[in-house]
Amino acid sequence: MPVIHLPAELRSLADGQARVELPGERIRDLLAALYERFPDLEKPISNRMAVAIDGTIVNHPLNERLSERSEVHVLTRIAGG
Repeated sequence: MPVIHLPAELRSLADGQARVELPGERIRDLLAALYERFPDLEKPISNRMAVAIDGTIVNHPLNERLSERSEVHVLTRIAGG
């Protein structure tokens, strides 16, 4: 089952968990399962977070396919200029 890793700043919204195993064939499925389990995560993740799938940052991740062993990291976006 894919694993989603949460940054320290979001763990309090997920009962203190740093990583959560959830079902999902695509990122959108994984996030839906995460938001169902921890509804308070939806707003901060959708508004200001980036996603890395198996070590690669993906700009538009919702349709990206996952494997049973995928590691998904939620990252804080950093603005540059």
